Amino acid sequence: MQPNLGQGGCMAIEDSYQLAVELDKVWKESADTGIPVDVFSALKR
Repeated sequence: MQPNLGQGGCMAIEDSYQLAVELDKVWKESADTGIPVDVFSALKR
């Protein structure tokens, strides 16, 4: 396996973790305020 393939896999895992964190924040804000989930703004962050 080439080294750059391993780096790409690691970056994908890091990106998916950060996406899950941002979506969780939006979900909790929505549950607290009663405002619908704004996925677009979470994805922009």
